[in-house]
Amino acid sequence: MSKFVHCSLLIAHCPLPIAMIVTLYTKEDCSLCDDVVETLASLQGLYPHELTAVDITADHDLYLKYRYTIPVVKIGRHTLKAPITAVQLAAALREGGGIRDWEIGRLGD
Repeated sequence: MSKFVHCSLLIAHCPLPIAMIVTLYTKEDCSLCDDVVETLASLQGLYPHELTAVDITADHDLYLKYRYTIPVVKIGRHTLKAPITAVQLAAALREGGGIRDWEIGRLGD
């Protein structure tokens, strides 16, 4: 049986992927934001994550901060600003989730 099947009660020692929290700063009628949502959905199987969308128009300070840079995505210590590519999202999810390339192949073991 693979060592990756057993998971310690301590999350820090668990080799299985833990869903990352992905925060998307967005607003209504943002086609670039829609593209990011679609890309994140396509990466969900490889990089499990939970998407939280934050409407910048609901918060004046966020609106002033992000109105010219949305979509803005925060994943762990990474902040991505438009334009955002699938490669950037995958790299941020991979690093933010603590999954190393060599572990990805073992997740199905």
